[in-house]
Amino acid sequence: MSSLNDQLVPYLKLADAVIITDKEHLILAVNPAYEKITGYSSTEIIGKKAGILRTHTQIGVDIIDKIYAELNDDLFNQELAMGKNIILYHHEKWDGTGYPQKLSGESIPIEARIVSVVDVFDALTSIRPYKEKWSEQRAVAYIREQRGRHFDPDLVDSFLALIHNESV
Repeated sequence: MSSLNDQLVPYLKLADAVIITDKEHLILAVNPAYEKITGYSSTEIIGKKAGILRTHTQIGVDIIDKIYAELNDDLFNQELAMGKNIILYHHEKWDGTGYPQKLSGESIPIEARIVSVVDVFDALTSIRPYKEKWSEQRAVAYIREQRGRHFDPDLVDSFLALIHNESV
């Protein structure tokens, strides 16, 4: 089983490839841990009921909003605005068929588009309570197939270049 640190490396490498700042790296690094917690616990507790599971993005933002309210710190609020974008929009799809708001294309925040590519790759190549682990080759083929549908085409190109460079 890989460490959380190992699991974060692909997120940060893709962020580097599309020129994300150091401050933004921190937020991108925090989200996978959040997704692991909310994704696994939602799935286990709710039993994979898609309609309910899809609310985890809003539940996550509600939790962050409660933390903001307790801290009452404008600087902290501004710093985690990107984190809220990731939490809320990482299940949106490039073609507009995602959730919760059916955003499409560049109307999806860049940080959520980055996390979406790597999160799906991580989910596919990991054992989950509801699925078997896919091979890296099968997951890469799926990411490539979803270019321009699920994922930002430019981010898929960057991701595939990173994967290709690491396997060479």
